[in-house]
Amino acid sequence: MGKNKRPSKQKAPTEPQEPLVDIPEMEQWRIIQESGILNKIKKDDDKPASTKEDDEEGKLSPLAEEIFSAINLIIPICFVLLMMDILIHYQYGRHPTYGVLLERMVPSVPILSVFIFYTSRYKFTRQMQAFLFVLSLGTGTRLIWLINTASWITNMKQVTLAYDLAVDLRSCSLPNSAPHSQLYGFIALSN
Repeated sequence: MGKNKRPSKQKAPTEPQEPLVDIPEMEQWRIIQESGILNKIKKDDDKPASTKEDDEEGKLSPLAEEIFSAINLIIPICFVLLMMDILIHYQYGRHPTYGVLLERMVPSVPILSVFIFYTSRYKFTRQMQAFLFVLSLGTGTRLIWLINTASWITNMKQVTLAYDLAVDLRSCSLPNSAPHSQLYGFIALSN
C-alpha cells in the first residue's frame, strides 16, 4: 500500500523571484538593436497578407455557394422527416421497420432536395416570398386539420411530409442578407 503513494509536491513560493541577471534597460535596447530582430519584424509587416491567387482559391462560385446552402438545409430537414415518420408510427402504436422507413425516405429526399434548392435560390424575390408564405399557411392549416380529423393510416402517410414541408417553407421564406446565414438556420426555427 505504501508503494503506490506519490511524493507530495511542495508548493511554489509566492514571493516574486529576482531575475538571474540584472540588465539595465539601455543595455537591453542595445542588444535588441544589434540582433536586428526589429528589422525582421518590419520586413514581415511590409509583405501583403494575401495575394490575388489566394483570394481566388478561397472564393466559391455562386452555384457552389447555392448548393452548399441548399445542402445545409436539406440534411436537417430530411432528418426531421425521418424523425417525424418514426414518431407518427410510435404515436399510433406501430413499430416501423427499416424497410418502411426506406420506402418513405427514398422517394421523398430527392423531391425535397430539388424543392429546397429552388426555393432557397429564388427566395429573395417578393413574388416567391409571397408564394412561400401562402403555401406555408396552407400547409400548416392542412397539417392541423389532418391531425384532428384524419385516420391513423392517413396521418402516417401525410402528416410527416406536411410537417416537414411546413418547416421547409418557413426556413426558405425567411429573408437572409447573406447566403451563409442559412447555415444552421434550421436550429433557430426550433426556438
